[in-house]
Amino acid sequence: MAAFFFILYLLIRGSRAAANFVIQSITTPYKRMMGWLCDFSPFSVMELLTAVFILGALFFLVRGIVRTVRLPGKGIRVYKGAAGFLAAGLLVIDGYCWLWGLNYYGDSFSDLSGLEAAPVSVEDLYETALYYAGMANSLADAVARDEEGVFAESIDAIFAASDTVYTGLYEQYPFLDTPIRTPKRMLFSELMSITGFTGVYFPFTSETNLNVNAPACLLPSTIAHELAHQKNIAAEQEANFLAVRACLTCGDAVYGYSGAL
Repeated sequence: MAAFFFILYLLIRGSRAAANFVIQSITTPYKRMMGWLCDFSPFSVMELLTAVFILGALFFLVRGIVRTVRLPGKGIRVYKGAAGFLAAGLLVIDGYCWLWGLNYYGDSFSDLSGLEAAPVSVEDLYETALYYAGMANSLADAVARDEEGVFAESIDAIFAASDTVYTGLYEQYPFLDTPIRTPKRMLFSELMSITGFTGVYFPFTSETNLNVNAPACLLPSTIAHELAHQKNIAAEQEANFLAVRACLTCGDAVYGYSGAL
């Protein structure tokens, strides 16, 4: 069954019209429902499911090894155990492909907005860096700092302001006007830092999960980036573009500073 759904996914992703139909009619309604349900949870449901999955996999692995050693019919038990792990892994891959991977084959932000990425010169990049550095400097005094001048805005306030970060873009890009679900703080943020993640969107629960152990000055823009994924923007460069645009147009100085930075 898992192999069937994976093959079907490969076939559907070859047609943009078919991919758009599945995204709009099946996966997006599912993710919006899950996002609404998980919004009632004060903690990350993704973290809970991940912990349960890892502990469950370890339990069944150890139990399978013990039973294989102690009981007769070792060969068939090894085969059944391996087949079970493979099937479970394929189901997870299937879910990820359908709920998220398919978004790379449907309409992108560029398709919906009419904006297209184009080559830029080193001079353009230099001037752009100066422009945003100046903007960050102009907003720097509006940001709370400690006695050493380090960014010291309340993380609680940053999360609380996330529900309006995209309001400045809805008139220009009405397809972005979708419900925003509360970003979740990761309990295992230090583990995310070790693995190099500042945030992650989890399509199974439609949650945006943030590493609060990362530099706080970039937390607002990271939230905006992950919320772009929640709005079905798959490509990283498009999510980055929208994160900056959202931060700079939302009217919040802290988000604006983070976006410019």
